[in-house]
Amino acid sequence: DMLKRANSVFKNSGVKLSAKVAGIHWFAKHPTRAAECIAGYYINSSTNLFYQFNAYKELANLFKWYGVTFLFTCFEKKDIDEMPEAMASPELLVRETSDMAVRTNVSFGGENALQFYDLESYQMVLDQINHCQMKGVNFVSFTLLRLDEKLITGKNYILLRSFVKQLSMDF
Repeated sequence: DMLKRANSVFKNSGVKLSAKVAGIHWFAKHPTRAAECIAGYYINSSTNLFYQFNAYKELANLFKWYGVTFLFTCFEKKDIDEMPEAMASPELLVRETSDMAVRTNVSFGGENALQFYDLESYQMVLDQINHCQMKGVNFVSFTLLRLDEKLITGKNYILLRSFVKQLSMDF
């Protein structure tokens, strides 16, 4: 059991562990939620009339048990930017997983799925965090993935700096 081992290594060290859950948002708007079903995350009554399973709930309970932060991706992604035929909804998954964090009283964090340099994506992250906090989520961290030279140069650096300043006011 990896979480048990990690906790034994880092217990009383001051290190806060988090567990990343992938944002499988394709077909999230479809009644079968097929991509999540294939990944083992979700089985609903339309895929199996006798059994319903929500791995997000199970994971949230597991993370709560071990005192681990539930870290979810897709915070910068907007539904409107997804191809219609994908029936994708990263926004829905962020809402659902953060709702589960509230219900299970587990700390919650976010991260971006893709590299970005634009104001709209930074704003989407801030909006997602604000939405989480407004509904009572114990939001504890945001991880900005894919740091590169382009991100810390010129106008991109100015945007990043502004984002970090705004983010620090939220915690």
